This record gives sequence, structure tokens and C-alpha cells, in this order.
Amino acid sequence: MRPACTGVKAGRWVDHHMGGTPIVDKDRVEGPLKEAGGNVKEGWGDLTDDESTEAEGKMDQAEGKVQNEWGEAKDNVRDALDDDR
Repeated sequence: MRPACTGVKAGRWVDHHMGGTPIVDKDRVEGPLKEAGGNVKEGWGDLTDDESTEAEGKMDQAEGKVQNEWGEAKDNVRDALDDDR
């Protein structure tokens, strides 16, 4: 079975079996992962009563959300430009 996504081109995941068509911006993948990691870090900080770790987790979650939204905005711009061609 072949992988659906095998590379990155111009910051976007590319499906080489579909003619190199961009699928999604890498920030749309990395952002939610950062959010999830931040959620774990916040939970660990809460569990261990470590306010610093808990705060870092909240910051990571916020960064991940912003990164995801930034990737979505880039995808929307690329899609709009592709529609104009």
C-alpha cells in the first residue's frame, strides 16, 4: 500500500501520486500537534502542582492554535490564487 502523502513542497504536504497537488499546509499539521502537547504539559503541571509547567502548556496550546489558523489562512490564499488561474 502506498502512502498518500510523501513529501513537502513550498510548505504544503504534497501527494506525488496525484500529480503533486498540495493537500494542506504543514502549519495545519504542526499546530494541532503543538496544541495537544501543550494540553499534556498543562495537565502534568496541574497534576504536579507546577505552575510554571502548567503555564508553559497553556502557552504551547495558544501557539499551536495560532499556527493552525495561520496555516489555514495560507491555504485559503493559495486556493484563491489557484482559482484565479
